[in-house]
This record gives sequence, C-alpha cells and structure tokens, in this order.
Amino acid sequence: MSEERLLRIDAMLTEAITQNQVPGAVALVARHGKILYYKAFGMADTEAGRSLQRDDIFRIASQTMAITIRHLFTHTSGIGYGMIDDDNFRKICQKAGIIDAFTTEDRSIEENIKMLAKMPLHHEPGTKYTYSEGLDVLGYFIEIMSG
Repeated sequence: MSEERLLRIDAMLTEAITQNQVPGAVALVARHGKILYYKAFGMADTEAGRSLQRDDIFRIASQTMAITIRHLFTHTSGIGYGMIDDDNFRKICQKAGIIDAFTTEDRSIEENIKMLAKMPLHHEPGTKYTYSEGLDVLGYFIEIMSG
C-alpha cells in the first residue's frame, strides 16, 4: 500500500467534513494484521468543540443493517415502545424523556423521534417482532419528505 494512496483518505474525509457531509470520521486500514493507517478527523461533539479521537465509540447498529420502511411497518425495526416495553427499556425511555403518541405533553413528533433515535435497539432490524414506535418514525419521515 503506497503512502500516496493512503493520503487520498485524508483528502476525501477532509472534503466530506468541509462540505458538511459528516461532522467527523475515523479511518483505519489494516493489512495482514498490521495497521497501516489510523486517523481521526473532525468533531465528536460540535457543540462542545470536542475533536474526534481515534478511540471514540460509535453506535453502529443501524449501519450494519439499516432500518427499512418495511421494518417500521412490520414492527421488526428493533425500536421499542417505551411505555409498554419491558422494565429495563421502559426505565431507559423514561430517563431519556421519550413519550408515546398518546400524551398531553406539548412535544412535536420531531422532538420525540430525535430522542428515540439515540436509544439502543432491542435487536438487529429484521430479526424479530417487537411492537414499536416505528409508525411514529414513519410519520416523521413522511413529514420531512412531504415538506
């Protein structure tokens, strides 16, 4: 692997950050068990001004098998339904301030779904049935797409 080719990664990721495509990225290239390239770019927390570090932890559940519209419709997305979930997930959702659709609280679907997006999944999308707020996610998706 040439140094010149590895430096293309620098240019590509720097450009993606400059174009606001991503706030930051970590890249690692290994060959035959030896790390040849390992760098962090951009920000881990833009509001706090914290730079991304090579060993920062990323939630990758959805990146390995992205949630589809079918998963949302069929309650197989892995998303839960906080108020009727098992005790563990119910407590996590309550602590995070996530509400269900039947509330008198003055909160938009956008606010709730953005909080829901930070929650852990019950399982990998498509592997099990778990009644969920997937239809709320679809509703928010439709709001965005329809303007």
